[in-house]
Amino acid sequence: MTDWHPEQFDFNEADFCGKARLFPLPDFVLFPHVMHPLHIFEPRYRDMVRDALATDRLIATARLAPGWETEYENRPAVAPIACLGKIVSEHRLDDGRFNILLLGLRRIELARELETPSPFRVAQVNVLHDRVSKTDRERRRCLRKELLTSFQGALPLGEGAKSTISSLLQKHVPLGILVDLIAFTADLNAEFKQALLAETNVVARAEALLEGLSRSRRASPRAWPQALGEFPPSFSAN
Repeated sequence: MTDWHPEQFDFNEADFCGKARLFPLPDFVLFPHVMHPLHIFEPRYRDMVRDALATDRLIATARLAPGWETEYENRPAVAPIACLGKIVSEHRLDDGRFNILLLGLRRIELARELETPSPFRVAQVNVLHDRVSKTDRERRRCLRKELLTSFQGALPLGEGAKSTISSLLQKHVPLGILVDLIAFTADLNAEFKQALLAETNVVARAEALLEGLSRSRRASPRAWPQALGEFPPSFSAN
């Protein structure tokens, strides 16, 4: 991966035009605060990446709704809540394909799709924000501790990586960010991850994730050490 752009981590919502290029993917849910590599090979999505790189570098990943297979070449339905991401690194291959590193920025609600001459889809979107209450501060503290204990105990990583992540997570990471990081990494089904993405109430999202992790452990206790995805993740193809 080349062409690293650290300044691209920034996102000024006031400068956002409210329009997002859509990158529909089956059974993939990106979360804010997560970076994920993607391999772009379809012509329409090569155009999408080129257009993004020439302007704001923004792409929104949206999970395809069930039944997408028969409509994939057209405009299959997607989940109404998506993740706005920013290309922070890109590598152009000789044949026109791209490897990109996409950073999740914000939850967004797809208000309506727009008619455009481009081969890729574009939507008018609303940015969503996490909801927290000053009165649930103690509950958030307890949930954070429970999630850290559950997550660190299940990491199927070498000691070096495990120690690095443990150190990172022990820092003061807000509960909403912690939930998103764990939700993305954990090997939970895409439908459940989509529900977590759609939940803006931080306490409710954390409680749902804890319950989901608990169900996963009860269902396959022997497989639990392998119940989390690889780190770092491998490339995903569009």
